[in-house]
Amino acid sequence: MVFAYLSCLIVIMVTLFPSEVVFAVENPKDTTRNTTLKGDPNCVNDGTIYTWTNYGYGMHAKDEGNYASNFGTVITQGFSALACTSVTEQLPRTAVVYPFGMKGDSNYGEGAHGMYASYAANIDNKGEIITYGVNALGMYGNGAKVTNSGIITVTGTNADAVYLSDSNFVNSGTLDSLNGEAVTAINSTVTFHDGTRLVNSHGVVGDSNSTLTVNMNEGLVVIVRGFGTLNKDGKGIMMLEGGSSADDMRNNAGTLKIAPDTTFETTTYIQTKDASLHFYVPTNPNVVPPAFVRW
Repeated sequence: MVFAYLSCLIVIMVTLFPSEVVFAVENPKDTTRNTTLKGDPNCVNDGTIYTWTNYGYGMHAKDEGNYASNFGTVITQGFSALACTSVTEQLPRTAVVYPFGMKGDSNYGEGAHGMYASYAANIDNKGEIITYGVNALGMYGNGAKVTNSGIITVTGTNADAVYLSDSNFVNSGTLDSLNGEAVTAINSTVTFHDGTRLVNSHGVVGDSNSTLTVNMNEGLVVIVRGFGTLNKDGKGIMMLEGGSSADDMRNNAGTLKIAPDTTFETTTYIQTKDASLHFYVPTNPNVVPPAFVRW
């Protein structure tokens, strides 16, 4: 079940797990169409879809239980585009997504998110997502399940690689945000597994209702801010930079390091016998202690 909503210059190459087909409108291989491929109730693209109107979706499945499956290429051009939107369930195996703004458009892809899901939908990136616009998020989950094992690169102002609201995010891929955060989480859970890479921005920002779990045997350098709970699992070394903070810190395994000449602030700190804490003697005697617990 897939609801696809697309509109700004985007190239998508997606392989979906096949669903049982009741009836599907099909765009055949080696065929190019310049209008939206709409499900009746379902639709399958094996060729090329190219639309250039504002909000000109490439593929559209409009009702619960419908799906839109793309095995070819979808190119859309227009303002405020979404590469792939899922309202019910979206299960891509691989994806290459390039959302851009219309040539000559001063917005240049503003809000052109790579992948978007809501209402208990699922989005899964195993390929590559690239966005260039202002506030153009790589993946956006709103009440959704979001998974990334591929590469997400975003370069626009205030563009986070991943933005979550009431969602669950599992990452084992690359998050690269040039001018935003690697992850922003509101009332959500975030889990990092081995393979997680934070390029450019190391910021992972949450609120008091969100939980971040770093379950890695590999090392990770990260700036954590605002999470209600921060869990350190796995045998790897997690180094906290840049004045990190969390309400509740659980150091369950491996090594937690506080970077030189910075601080980590928490209300509760619990450490098991399988874990260790390492911090550096400040080079500046006027800085506050590298790790401290609020009372």
